[in-house]
Amino acid sequence: MKTKNLIDKYFLFIPILLFVFSLFNHTFCTDGGCATGINNLFFGAIGFNIEFIKTITYPLGELNGHNEKWNLVWNSNMGATFSWLANPLFFLALILTKKGNYRLGIIYSAISILMSISFMFFDKVLRGDGTGSYVTINNIMIGYWLWLIALLSLFLFLIYRINISKTTYNTV
Repeated sequence: MKTKNLIDKYFLFIPILLFVFSLFNHTFCTDGGCATGINNLFFGAIGFNIEFIKTITYPLGELNGHNEKWNLVWNSNMGATFSWLANPLFFLALILTKKGNYRLGIIYSAISILMSISFMFFDKVLRGDGTGSYVTINNIMIGYWLWLIALLSLFLFLIYRINISKTTYNTV
């Protein structure tokens, strides 16, 4: 019983610590330089909102200057910016975990992992200079991997925690 309490008390520090470390490392590089996690966290929110607004306001056939089929829900150039949503989902999963709602926490955690992995499937990211143009991602750096490991460690903790709960209830 004491071991379980220690795990509950200290294990959440691992994903939080890894997330914080990821903020101070380069996450990806483009021709214009490398981005740090803290820039991605704050400016990614702005980029996501810009892309979302562009998606819902451009009329059919005029999206990004191309005559392409357009879907109200998805802008094909949104790409890597979409991955930013993993951050609020990660924080929500942390809050739910702290409150003891492990099952809902694991759902948000799993979705955040899928969104963070989706970043690897895009080759462009919104340039951070406010022009709305895109740059090609050349390298994925250590900050991205620390971010992904932070999300995975929360997910693994939740799997462990749910299994411990089942074991505890089954033995009573």
